[in-house]
Amino acid sequence: MTVLTAAGHAHTIGVELDWSAVIPRGRRVELPTYAFQRERFWLHDAAGGGAEVEGAGLGTTDHPLLGAVTTVADTGELILSGRLSTSTHPWLTDHTVNGTVIVPGTALIDLALHAAEHTDHTTVDELVIHTPLALTHPTPIQITVGAETDTGHRPISLHSRDTTGTWTRHTTGTLKRETQPTTDLGTWPPTDAHQIDLTTAYQQLADTGLHYGPAFQGLHTLYQRDNTLFAEIELPIAAGTATGHALHPALLDAALHPAALNTPDTSTPHLPFSWTGVTLHATGATHLRVRLDTDDTGAIRLLATDTTGQPVITIDSLTTRPLHPDQLHAAQPETNHLYTLGWSPYTPTTPATTVDFERYTVPAADNDVLADTHRITAQTLTRIQQHLAADTTTPLVVEATHDDLAGAAVWGLIRTAQTEHPGRIILIDTDNHPTSRDALASVVASGEPQARIRDGAITLPRLTTTAVTDALTPPADADAWHLDTSERGTLENLTLTGSDTATRNLLPGEVRVAVRAAGLNFRDVLIALGMYPGEATMGSEAAGIVLDIGPDITDLTPGDRVTGLFPNALANTAVADRRMITPIPASWSNTDAAAFPIVYLTAYYGLHDLAALKPGERVLIHAGTGGVGTAAIQLAQHLGAEVFATAHPTKWPHLRAMGLDDHHIATSRTPDFETTFHTTTQGQGIHVILNSLTDDLTDASLRLLTPNGRFIEMGKTDVRDTEEVARTHPGVTYRAFDIADDAGPDRIGAMLVELTGLFERGALRGLPVRCWDVRESVDAFRFMAQARHIGKVVLTIPHTPDGTILITGGTGNLGSLIAHHLVTTHGARDLILTSRQGPNAPGATELTNQLQQHGARIRTISCDLTDRTALTTLIDEIGPLTGVVHTAGALADTTIDHLNPDTLTTTLTPKANPAWWLHELTQDHDLALFVVFSSVAGVLGNAGQANYAAANSFLDALITHRRRQGLPGTSLAWGWWQREGGMTAHLTQADHDRMTRAGIHGLTDAEGTTLFDTALDRGLGAVAPVKLHLPTLNRADTVPAVLRGLVRAVRPAARQATVPAESWADRIAALMPEERDRAVLDLVRQQSARVLGHSDADRIDPGQAFKDTGFDSLTAVEFRNRVTTATGLRLPATLIFDHPTPNALADHLLAQLGPLGDGGSSSPEVLRDLERFERQLFDTRPDDEVGTAIAVRLRSILAHLDAPATAPAARTASAQVLDTLEDASQSELLSFIDKEFGRASN
Repeated sequence: MTVLTAAGHAHTIGVELDWSAVIPRGRRVELPTYAFQRERFWLHDAAGGGAEVEGAGLGTTDHPLLGAVTTVADTGELILSGRLSTSTHPWLTDHTVNGTVIVPGTALIDLALHAAEHTDHTTVDELVIHTPLALTHPTPIQITVGAETDTGHRPISLHSRDTTGTWTRHTTGTLKRETQPTTDLGTWPPTDAHQIDLTTAYQQLADTGLHYGPAFQGLHTLYQRDNTLFAEIELPIAAGTATGHALHPALLDAALHPAALNTPDTSTPHLPFSWTGVTLHATGATHLRVRLDTDDTGAIRLLATDTTGQPVITIDSLTTRPLHPDQLHAAQPETNHLYTLGWSPYTPTTPATTVDFERYTVPAADNDVLADTHRITAQTLTRIQQHLAADTTTPLVVEATHDDLAGAAVWGLIRTAQTEHPGRIILIDTDNHPTSRDALASVVASGEPQARIRDGAITLPRLTTTAVTDALTPPADADAWHLDTSERGTLENLTLTGSDTATRNLLPGEVRVAVRAAGLNFRDVLIALGMYPGEATMGSEAAGIVLDIGPDITDLTPGDRVTGLFPNALANTAVADRRMITPIPASWSNTDAAAFPIVYLTAYYGLHDLAALKPGERVLIHAGTGGVGTAAIQLAQHLGAEVFATAHPTKWPHLRAMGLDDHHIATSRTPDFETTFHTTTQGQGIHVILNSLTDDLTDASLRLLTPNGRFIEMGKTDVRDTEEVARTHPGVTYRAFDIADDAGPDRIGAMLVELTGLFERGALRGLPVRCWDVRESVDAFRFMAQARHIGKVVLTIPHTPDGTILITGGTGNLGSLIAHHLVTTHGARDLILTSRQGPNAPGATELTNQLQQHGARIRTISCDLTDRTALTTLIDEIGPLTGVVHTAGALADTTIDHLNPDTLTTTLTPKANPAWWLHELTQDHDLALFVVFSSVAGVLGNAGQANYAAANSFLDALITHRRRQGLPGTSLAWGWWQREGGMTAHLTQADHDRMTRAGIHGLTDAEGTTLFDTALDRGLGAVAPVKLHLPTLNRADTVPAVLRGLVRAVRPAARQATVPAESWADRIAALMPEERDRAVLDLVRQQSARVLGHSDADRIDPGQAFKDTGFDSLTAVEFRNRVTTATGLRLPATLIFDHPTPNALADHLLAQLGPLGDGGSSSPEVLRDLERFERQLFDTRPDDEVGTAIAVRLRSILAHLDAPATAPAARTASAQVLDTLEDASQSELLSFIDKEFGRASN
């Protein structure tokens, strides 16, 4: 070292040294290879997998789109299955319709013909395509060929399964044995036919929505002779090989392109619908000569040969039909990623036992929604943190109303607390009815974390798939439309259909109105069911905005809001008689105005004009909680009458709230009201009856009248003969009426003015209103048909947001995406994009320029949305809005234990406050859409996001609040998006992996915008667009309670009703010390591997820090929960931070168990024998007498064992017992127990 030190010193002062003498030249070595993890990932043949299929007991098939075939043993059915994917069959991407990849109808025929080859029924007699098959992700398909029927045919069908596990039927048809005779094409090229230029052929098809890529551009030559087309077709190289296909779909599809070019209707794409008589004569064709004949109905007949003239395929008839947007929606699996939170009935499986729990009822709200929300969530946070910090296992029951705005925020907050601390908190929405208080114990005992209880009935929150195809859709090709039925008789036949009458030229005295809301009446239900006499159209009353006026009208102008009686009012546009409408009071909403006309006109005309009701008279209002009934009670009270009313008993609280006592209330279901009111009136009877009942209920009503009583009949199904009533009830005046027919336009107009005056003076008040979007008419009609409503049912009418749309967070990640989508897809032309930085936000200039190039007017404005004054100024300056999209928000993730009022406010304020202010500030704007971007975190309770969950739950409740008022509103509780940036910028690959393992996949931009469109097109309210992968959820150890309605119920393992299962601590205690260490460490490593997504616990280094293996705060919570479940120990959320390596954590877990002794064989054998005796005791279930004797003996033994040390005799006895038990063999032990416990004879 002295020499080296001297050399080093010399080098530092500049002496040149020969270092090669000190450090010899190294040898070259290979770089180390990749550090393999030694895990096996076997590759599988995606297209075939024959060996694997055969290994599963299935047959193989050589068709490129199929993988397996099998025959059902009992029935002889044939089942073929496969998986369609653009990755394994890329040529399918070249067949798109209106931007969506659709499996061509020719592929479905190809599959049917291939299935036929497995039978002796080789001709496709008929095949109907019910729903197009969209291909937005790998899609399993199944073809079923049924057993032969009595007619000699075999049914065939094709289904696909989406990512939720739901099967959709696409085709049905039949196969037959007969083959069709072939004919000759004749001379080729055809004579007397002229050739058609194909230069722009595929561009023409693209203009109709049929986009064919290279794989489908097989049409090379086209001739035409009269109505006959001749074509030469070649299979493009991009389509791949014809091997395995009956007839390659791209080849047959190209053979049909001449017919598509020859279709008169070019406004919309036409797709194959029904195939008849399809016979395959040869396989493997790559070139075709085709003849197509079209008959007067548009049906196509096809004959195709190869280039030698030998027949390849014949089709007797093919009909096409235009593609309706509904079909494309139904064909797109993305629409299956819309979920709605519903409430499922729950019946406890076991009787409620005495359970111990604490209760906390959230503080009551005042009248300031935002202040209440912030205060109540902060106070609730403090209470649950106190509970979680307490050394207790008793659960805390938090009571909060789910649909209340502040209560909803609490629900979001608590859902996250439940995720982070399973079993510690139970969330309840209860009415505190006596039976509900009893049911609460059942919920606590059930283990369900959340429930709603009403009148003792328990329901549980569950996500369900949204049936988007059930919603009615306005016709895309009609400016005006109305609600009608395709056929009278059932409510399912309701449909929205085009209307010409609403767009005709106006006559003098007429007004054209854009309807915003329309009242629903029982008359409309009767019309839909075919029970209304004569011809009638649905809809009698509405409220809306004047579009146009007749030539003689001077007191109204376009833009005025009006309400009144309209024919055909359940429509987006209606024409009204000026005499029967009136301006809407400024303080009324459109739904208030739509709920007003008929009920108040009917009640006013019946009681005031016909009955001439006087102060002090007694009046009976039947169905007093209905629309007319509620209005009539108010009018009768205003007129000074004594009011009696009937209703279903469940609705009596509403009558009591209107001031009626129980002596003036009776049921409307039986004639018992006659006796009740006869008693109340002391036999004097009723002066006026406003009736809507029938049969014996009408008879009882007539008997209640005073000798000079007035019976006013407004019903339609049991109208009595006036003379007959006069004969049977002398002195009684009977009058049946219809407001529109009897009052007349002039009197109706006058009454509208009189009634609105009474409202403005405060003499009358609005009715309770229940609103549905007109697209939900089936539900609304059914609700009314079942008489479940109180007050009035109103249908809101959607309209196009063709004005200015405000997008908060418009320069952000999702805001800019939606702005681009609204402009490029929906033609929006005036957008306001707001954010804190406004035009200075990153990418704002580029976004503005891009959207302006599409013809849109874009204003990017800086606005602090958390400042109500700034937001008010913004709304005032930009003028009337037709749409609001609120995408702004902020994150401040942390676990519930570390959340504080500041971090709660950091997230709640920018999300909830602007949404509420926008709701308030746009009340007088004619909004067509009001959309808030929420998050599924509020529904699932994502760990680490309690504040974010609270804010988003508030948004969901806000939309429910708006829709109840008849205002437009949609809340989209998004799952996570694949796009980077914005509020997903903080997500790491570990986060993505964790969410994917949890069964939640990321949404692409295309999927997200499709879901956005679907929710708005269908008029949906609070929905969750989230890409759930149900197969993953089905395999999961635990599933969030709210998702349990979507997964298959797991069958519990068989159990014996003996002693409780041995605890983890007991199992560990029974091991040898060295075995304990290994077992506990194995548990830690296994659970670590599970949360990190590793298949093998060997991947976890016991000495490596958790934070260095991929753990973050959310993984730590999941890991803590898993270890808690496995061990039964109560562990903190900071577990891995307090004990940073698996070794350290294993030591901690062992320490938590306390002294365990030596374990193993040194444990007293007598304890094991006692366990066996305990098991035997539970198994034999002794009768009461023997059980009492056993209990006495056990207490005697325990008294010896527990004797205090100060009692020498007892101590000696106890020691003797222990010595005896320690040294006893099994037979001696059992003998000792027999002696001590005695037998039945004892």
